[in-house]
Amino acid sequence: VQQHVVPLCIPDLPDGRQAHTEPPADPYLCFVGTINPARRVDDVFTVAQALHDSHLGVSVKVLTRQSVSTQVPNVDVITRETISDDDISELVCGALALFLPHTAASQSGNVPVAFRVATPILAFDIPGLAQHVRTGETGVLMRRDHLAEDVVRAVEYVLSHNLRPGCRQAYEAQ
Repeated sequence: VQQHVVPLCIPDLPDGRQAHTEPPADPYLCFVGTINPARRVDDVFTVAQALHDSHLGVSVKVLTRQSVSTQVPNVDVITRETISDDDISELVCGALALFLPHTAASQSGNVPVAFRVATPILAFDIPGLAQHVRTGETGVLMRRDHLAEDVVRAVEYVLSHNLRPGCRQAYEAQ
């Protein structure tokens, strides 16, 4: 089966706004969207606990319409009945990276949003995401085998390598 990447058309940043070129001072991973079997919130909390235990100083922010609770200390769950494009852009723009815990995906509308604001992506190496995320340039693709350890290593990589320029270039190339 042949696969083709279809770019999602998302308008550029409003006049006067620019993508961040440097990593944030208060780093966090973010997850945005509906929680379902293909995007498992348990994976997000597993990653958050691993980041807490790693003492890297990276927290996790979750933006969703669903009611979610956790006891993991470094997770901030933001629940809104309606989530605007600006809400998503603001959260993703301030993040160290966008975490896409998809187990299956044909595409993700969050990919061009992240690249538009120059935010790297941490995702599993699955069709629909692997065509967009280039390890070492726009983020890190991981296997699901050792979820917590792989994400901690990916976060360490993103903390030590500024991938933001490559993300913005990927958006501009679309």
